Amino acid sequence: MFLSLFAYCFRDWRTLTIVAALPCVLLLATAFYIPESPRWLHSQNRQREAESILNKFAEWAGNSNLQIKLSRKKGSEKGVAKLSALQLISHPILRRRIFVGTLRWCVCAFVYYGITLNIRSLPGDKYVSFILLALVELPAGFTPPILDKFGRRLPLIIGFIISGIACLTFPFVPSSIPHRAAVITGLALIGKLAIACCFNIVYIYEAELFPTSLRSQALGFLQYLVWGLSFHHSLLLLVIYTELQLHIFYLL
Repeated sequence: MFLSLFAYCFRDWRTLTIVAALPCVLLLATAFYIPESPRWLHSQNRQREAESILNKFAEWAGNSNLQIKLSRKKGSEKGVAKLSALQLISHPILRRRIFVGTLRWCVCAFVYYGITLNIRSLPGDKYVSFILLALVELPAGFTPPILDKFGRRLPLIIGFIISGIACLTFPFVPSSIPHRAAVITGLALIGKLAIACCFNIVYIYEAELFPTSLRSQALGFLQYLVWGLSFHHSLLLLVIYTELQLHIFYLL
């Protein structure tokens, strides 16, 4: 959202790059105030440092009387099954979840960035349209309460359906209707909001489908397939300059 505001004020791309990068320098100062991970300290048998950080957390939370004491970390616990990352592709259930998860993630990324990059087809000022597309993502941050009440699959399916209908309806808006520009922009905003909600759900949903000991490897593998290979970006560059891009988003 701030990038769109900067782009609206600074039209030269060199100036925009400098202005957008300068605030990031301030993040370097936070490195001196962010504490080390207590879990990592405990794994390195640095219990006193971990206890000090956890006690500070408890004090900030209003439990100043709570004193946390950690036991010394011993060797790996016996009886705990160790799973290999190869089981992600060798086990049939995990392999199916990897395949379906990759498909879900690719659809989210393809449609999300497709609607964003297709901003040139929206009527009106492209900078204002980009700001609106950024603002409409804010309500997507309130998906966790919905997930607690309705689960994961139903909101995800509904989000995909709404986004697909918006993408399908977008090209067929007749030129004779009044306020056509507002209708087209509204459909784009609805599609962007729905797919942004799906993106937030996918991050939570995929993490819950894998065993704890393989969760980080599974999510890393999924992100490698989706972001590392970036084949959806290649398809996007091929599709974005045709008149069928939104129909393809609907089919996805």
